[in-house]
Amino acid sequence: MGNETVVVAETSGSIKVAVVVCLLRGQNVLLGRRRSSLGDSTFSLPSGHLEFGESFEECAAWELKEETDLDIGKIELLM
Repeated sequence: MGNETVVVAETSGSIKVAVVVCLLRGQNVLLGRRRSSLGDSTFSLPSGHLEFGESFEECAAWELKEETDLDIGKIELLM
């Protein structure tokens, strides 16, 4: 191998990945009432944005804890 040069392009924007938690118990699902300017007083699932280097499971556990104070045990990634 020779002396290869790797060029990394910088971008001005960033890509945001949303992670949504659907917490099920039997036929019940956890919803929360939004308290923000976006969709105030509407219902939604716990959610947030994936941080760089974070796994989907880590993000889901963090967002659920942050928004509901619940600790999650078993996480199943659905695509």
